[in-house]
This record gives sequence, C-alpha cells and structure tokens, in this order.
Amino acid sequence: MLEAYQGPQGRRSEADSAEDRWLPRAPGIAGVDPAHLSALHGKLIALGFLKFEISGKTGMQYQLTPIGRQTLEHGLGTDAELEQAAEVSGEPDPCAMS
Repeated sequence: MLEAYQGPQGRRSEADSAEDRWLPRAPGIAGVDPAHLSALHGKLIALGFLKFEISGKTGMQYQLTPIGRQTLEHGLGTDAELEQAAEVSGEPDPCAMS
C-alpha cells in the first residue's frame, strides 16, 4: 500500500523529500479488501509511514513520511502491509509468535 503513495517520481533522495507531492487517496489497493482500506490508512498514519492533509479541492491527500520512504527503500513495505492487512481483517498473523 505504501507504494501507492510513492507516486510517479519513484525513489527520491532525502534532499528531495521536501519537494514530494501530495497524492489523492488511492481508490483501491490490489489484495486489500476495500472495506478495510480506511483502517489500514489509519494504521499507516499512526505508525508514522504516511501523513495526510485535507484539501478543499481534492479532499484527503497523502504523502509518505521519511520513515515510509525508508521502509520502501529497504523492501519492507510488502511484508509490513500484509501483516497490517491481516490484523485489520481479523485473520491471524502467520508471523506472530505463540
């Protein structure tokens, strides 16, 4: 899901982070139940991976935080998102320790 907010600019250097554009809310993410999309957005914001603003013209807009960009650069986005999706959907986390 974080990849949806990486935008067309792809990977950028930390110096470019101030120029990141705000992107509209992703209408859907492959592999994520649309009913859980809002909760997943909320968790990514709470974990510090995304920030948001409300715009009068476009509504909700999102932007990756520096931590969110680092997560993607280290290839951790997919695993973390699958874990979050499992928590949101109520399915047991296969990686959780008993």
